[in-house]
Amino acid sequence: MIKKLQHFFAQGSMVFGSQMLMLGSNFLIFIILVRSNSLEQMGAFAIYMAIVTMVDTLRQGFIHHAFIKEYLNATESKPRVVSGFLVINYGMVFLFTLLSFLFTQFGSLIGLSDGLLDFLPLFGLTAFSMATLQLMNSRSTGQEKFRKQLIYNGIHAAILMSIIGVLWWSNKLTIYNYFISQFVASSIMFIIAFGKDLVHFVLPSKAWFAKVLNYGKFTAGTNLLSVIFHKADVLIISIFLTPAAVAIFHFAAKLINYCDLPMNALAQVIFPKIAKTDKADLVPRYFFSVLSIMAAMLPGVLITFFFSKDIILLIGNEEYLPSGTVLHILLVASLIKPWGRVFGMTLDALGMPRVNFEMLALSTIINVVMNLVLIPIWGLSGAAIATVASIFITISIGQIRLYRILRSWNLNPLNQFMEVISTIKSKLHGVHEAITQNSA
Repeated sequence: MIKKLQHFFAQGSMVFGSQMLMLGSNFLIFIILVRSNSLEQMGAFAIYMAIVTMVDTLRQGFIHHAFIKEYLNATESKPRVVSGFLVINYGMVFLFTLLSFLFTQFGSLIGLSDGLLDFLPLFGLTAFSMATLQLMNSRSTGQEKFRKQLIYNGIHAAILMSIIGVLWWSNKLTIYNYFISQFVASSIMFIIAFGKDLVHFVLPSKAWFAKVLNYGKFTAGTNLLSVIFHKADVLIISIFLTPAAVAIFHFAAKLINYCDLPMNALAQVIFPKIAKTDKADLVPRYFFSVLSIMAAMLPGVLITFFFSKDIILLIGNEEYLPSGTVLHILLVASLIKPWGRVFGMTLDALGMPRVNFEMLALSTIINVVMNLVLIPIWGLSGAAIATVASIFITISIGQIRLYRILRSWNLNPLNQFMEVISTIKSKLHGVHEAITQNSA
């Protein structure tokens, strides 16, 4: 058990390190952008990123979990699998770029702000950057080569920060140039990560494409709903409140992303393991995964909660202090998110993405309705309360639904949960005794 724990957290630390490199570099850039741009400009930046993320998440839904499952099962030769996903990945980037071009032409007619219209022509570059990094990390996860993922993300972070550093030193760093810098860095990573695959490019069969796209339609829909869920508050705030309010809420949400970093890192380690777990061992794996993520997240959540004012002033300035209330409310949701994250991964691994889609559809409807009701009443706090309430309601319903699925397989989740707790207690007691004996 101890060796398994060590191996699990060793892999998790690799993914955590790779994400820290990516998010850390983006965090430094975010600080520079916050300090060098107005609240209105950062508000336009937040809305643009919400739009790009919502569209790009459709592409991601057809890639991440599908790639891992196909690579692990190798229904086609592995070079064919990689080639097939290269086609799907960048074919969707091309398609969405064409659609964004058409959307941009009518932007002024539907009342989009000038700041947002300045960014929209860059959609294709931003989508390419996101698609390249995500496919690169999906491949490393499917191979379970987390050290490789760490190295690649380190190279990307070094390239991006070098370009940003030159622009900042020459006083040419703007939000616009930041997106171009992302594209340059990700283009270099595309050559490094997939250059050999282009040389040995082999298309899979039509049946393979049909199977992958059929599987992906539910995960893509689920991902889209997830992003709508997480971006609904920003979009509705932009309708009822000011661009400055959007920037303040986005600032708090950005800090929450870093509190969620341990969850996102461990999720990449957990999904392949759940995908390979037998049904009889699924419940212990499920509870172990949830408790591991919660334990990893707790220190960051507590530090952010108690030192929120200092963190806000360190990153931004006094204009962003109103984000403290929003931050405290959203931190409550961070502690219950692991139950929903593992729930979704488990359903995808079991080949039941439709159930996951249905649950997230319910959650998104609840979130949008509550945002529409609470934002006009309580402003930014109403948006945060709507997010926390919808997460809690949906996760509670999801656990009940999963319990019924497991009971239909003659598994007893409650008994197995108590066994997991008992096992963890005994192992921790053994570790404590060993440490006590060594210190004596």
